[in-house]
Amino acid sequence: MRPNTKELAQIQIDMTPMIDVVFNLLIFFMLVNQMVQVERAELQLPLADQAKEEKMADQKELILNVHKDGRVEVSGRFMNWVELARLLFEESKNSRDSQDNSNRSVLIRGDIDAPYKVIQKVMVECAKQKIYKISFAARIPAGN
Repeated sequence: MRPNTKELAQIQIDMTPMIDVVFNLLIFFMLVNQMVQVERAELQLPLADQAKEEKMADQKELILNVHKDGRVEVSGRFMNWVELARLLFEESKNSRDSQDNSNRSVLIRGDIDAPYKVIQKVMVECAKQKIYKISFAARIPAGN
């Protein structure tokens, strides 16, 4: 039996759920982009011949920005040494291996003019919390 043409003409696809999903995805990506920009402060990073392209930080990586005036920034918030030590303790305590070392990794983004003693102190604070997976951000020289 042949279908009635009046019934076929009245079939419509409701696009509302699809539009809702697209808007939710758009909002999600805008928020994620904003969070990544907050973690990566505008710093003049030092040059290094062996530097690699900066990749997106994985969720286990904590980003510490050291500014040229010696202030330490984490996720858009400047911290004193007590706050930084507390944060490193909290971040490291939940991910320990069999030797009680932290599996947490830290990316130190130090400005080229940041005092080395501040970067050294950040490294010491990481070591106190048994965080040994430390990497440093650097720029690739223009000719490479």
